[in-house]
Amino acid sequence: MAFARPGVLRRSALRRGVDAGLGQWLAGGVDVDRSPPRGRFQGWLVNRLYPADPCYRDIDVRVGDVVVRVNGKSVERPEVAGEVFSALRSAPALVVELVRDGQPRTVTLPIADE
Repeated sequence: MAFARPGVLRRSALRRGVDAGLGQWLAGGVDVDRSPPRGRFQGWLVNRLYPADPCYRDIDVRVGDVVVRVNGKSVERPEVAGEVFSALRSAPALVVELVRDGQPRTVTLPIADE
């Protein structure tokens, strides 16, 4: 299970995910597209986020959101996305900056060493 309790990620589960790789995590149920498809990159449009996993219902990231930064970094380039993903091994939290219905939002999930 990825969560220590609602809204708090379990570091051990996060490390397993990081060890498996970003590609595996994306293949497991996250589907995103570049936004906008052409032109200056703004973020990643969320099309799907682990729909079968009830734990993810408590995370305030929804289909239609555009993720613009993760832990303070744009993840436009694959190498940066990989660095941000790997850094979750020791990060105190997962902070996702996104745009929903034209409004900026920040979702913060603490990471617990449980």
